[in-house]
Amino acid sequence: MVRLRKRLETLDDFFAAVEGYTHLPTELLVRFLLDNYLVDLDQLSEFASSMKLRQINDAAASAGAGSIAA
Repeated sequence: MVRLRKRLETLDDFFAAVEGYTHLPTELLVRFLLDNYLVDLDQLSEFASSMKLRQINDAAASAGAGSIAA
């Protein structure tokens, strides 16, 4: 049986595909996308950069909220 893969065409598609799993390491998310979707490698690189920045900002926001509560 042939298994067709969905094509991710925009950054929104990439983020929708990993929704709920953004707390995982970027490398794992990239591997998941490569294994399960057709992706443009240039867009995948852009997604990985965006995801790393988002995770850094989330970590900084969590640390800031923790220091305010203390």
